[in-house]
Amino acid sequence: MKTRKAVITGGTGFIGTHLSEILIHNSFEVRSLTSNQKIKKDLAVTYWKGDIRDLDFMRNACKDADVIFHCAAKGNMTESFTKPFLYHDVNVNGTATVLEAARLESVKKVIFLSSAMCYGIPDEVPTSESAPISPTNPYATSKVMAERLLLDWGKYYRIPVVSLRLSLVYGPLMSKTNGTIFSILFPQRLHNLPLTVCNDGNQRRDFVHVQDVCRAALAAFESHADQQVFNIGGGVAHTVNELIRLIGGSNILRVHDPRAVPDHLELDITRAKNILRWSPEIDLNQGVQELLDDIRYWSNETPLTPLDLENRMNDWTDYQATPSI
Repeated sequence: MKTRKAVITGGTGFIGTHLSEILIHNSFEVRSLTSNQKIKKDLAVTYWKGDIRDLDFMRNACKDADVIFHCAAKGNMTESFTKPFLYHDVNVNGTATVLEAARLESVKKVIFLSSAMCYGIPDEVPTSESAPISPTNPYATSKVMAERLLLDWGKYYRIPVVSLRLSLVYGPLMSKTNGTIFSILFPQRLHNLPLTVCNDGNQRRDFVHVQDVCRAALAAFESHADQQVFNIGGGVAHTVNELIRLIGGSNILRVHDPRAVPDHLELDITRAKNILRWSPEIDLNQGVQELLDDIRYWSNETPLTPLDLENRMNDWTDYQATPSI
């Protein structure tokens, strides 16, 4: 059997690291592209250091590749308001470079990891892939534009392409700096501080484990899907209060959220179930316990105080409304 060759942009990031492991387990030759200067050596992975905006670098990395899993992106929603050009440059221009390398090197398929943030604050819940696209922050806009490039490039040059719109991804090795609810609550839990919750905590959110995301990416490659977009979520929305109970802790402090945010965010994953034959396998209870078992991962993080969060949210009210914890 011919060994399949996969290129992962953002290969040493949160999703990219887990994806590398799954692909190796499935007998892929993996080229992990990264801009990091320090990487953990792994004999099963070939690391390529460079910038996805560099076409020569991308072409060299993609020679003879069967698939590109395009995970690389700037991903901090809040930071995107203060650095919109950087987010456009990396997420949009970087995607254009990846696609051009795929075209010039005749890569067989490109799988793009997009975001449910493309929907903004949706009227339709659960939200299907046919819901209107209405981004509410520069990060989301950059993902919408990158996805449009992906679908158009695939159509123009007959490159099979698939976009996966991900809900809130969590799991081991997740980012400590992207401002998600996990990066707020787990340092507080580690230091036995009260857990900070916005408003009444009854807002519902769609959490999907990183291993399920990686399985979906592999399923998208192995399927006949082309020129299609799939929602990838946890299959059920949970309230923030449910998440708090799973994490545990000594107390809860509630802060007022001045932003206009949705009460319910949940993706309809019917299309992925039917076409990709994929369903999430790790429920929130199991996933949170996994994080609690390795809670020392957050030991170098300074927990945010309620005042820190209130100041951050008050700063955000200068911008458009965006989904929160």
